[in-house]
Amino acid sequence: MQKYITSYQEYLNYWNDLQQKLPLNISITEVRCKFCYSKNIIRYGHFRGMQRWWCKDCQRKFADNGATPYMKTSTVQVSTALGMYYEGISLNAICRQLQQRYHNYFSNSTVYEWVRKYTMDAIKNTRDQVPNVSDTWVAAVTPARIAREDVLIWDVMDSGTRFMLVSCITTNHMKGDFKNILQQAVQKADRQPRTILAYGLSGYLDGKALTLSGGMKSIEVKVMSPVEHESIINGFQDSIKRRARIIRTRKDIEHAELILGGWQVHYNFFRLDELLNQRTPSELAGIDERLDKNWFNVVKQVREIIETWRSDYYKASRHI
Repeated sequence: MQKYITSYQEYLNYWNDLQQKLPLNISITEVRCKFCYSKNIIRYGHFRGMQRWWCKDCQRKFADNGATPYMKTSTVQVSTALGMYYEGISLNAICRQLQQRYHNYFSNSTVYEWVRKYTMDAIKNTRDQVPNVSDTWVAAVTPARIAREDVLIWDVMDSGTRFMLVSCITTNHMKGDFKNILQQAVQKADRQPRTILAYGLSGYLDGKALTLSGGMKSIEVKVMSPVEHESIINGFQDSIKRRARIIRTRKDIEHAELILGGWQVHYNFFRLDELLNQRTPSELAGIDERLDKNWFNVVKQVREIIETWRSDYYKASRHI
């Protein structure tokens, strides 16, 4: 009597037996429920040409499209939008590119919600990374206008690895701001530099030496020479211009600070620099997790955490 396959697990068992009997070099991708990570699933028709599945354990239907639970968009599309955004491309242009490439229409608010959500995760994942930097740092300040308010964007960067230690926004133009921001950079690098090359900080320097709270030695502060300006600042101007296009579109300081933190992660960990021979600053700074860091892995990691949590929660609830 002919036997029919009624479940996905029976299909996998049948396929494994067939591979053992026949010399086939064919592999299949195992499909699991994206909500509870169960294998007890069956086919549940098609929608717009995509196979749907039904989970017998959690009683939910889903599509194996690589999207995070409760999201319709795949991880590839979301990570593509994030990379384009932090390269200075406008939200309107990103939506047009996604529509042309993937034939999906997204609104500006949807794309920005992806940026906001996964930027917070990227900042959290890279916050504890300690770079191996040199003894010479570069400090610069750039005036900007955000939400009809004049602000200053401060940057402290290592001159050797070009790793951005601090990028932050201040609204009060006070001399003590530079010392506080430099203190944040020291905490990030877990060390104190010997020399600071200052650019655009003439109104914030009291002398040629600076001593931080808890510091054993004073830090020499020098105005950047024309040669140093040519080699460091001019190569950094392109990144500053792209960042300005992103920051100035924010309607309040709080969102601008979040986007600035995301840009710092993108610059340090994801973006390949031509001046560094197509390497990232984090790679030169000796951070171990640099090789597989990109926006796709950030989105994928969030998806895997959600799937694992839901799987553990569902298994625990079944035993209550």
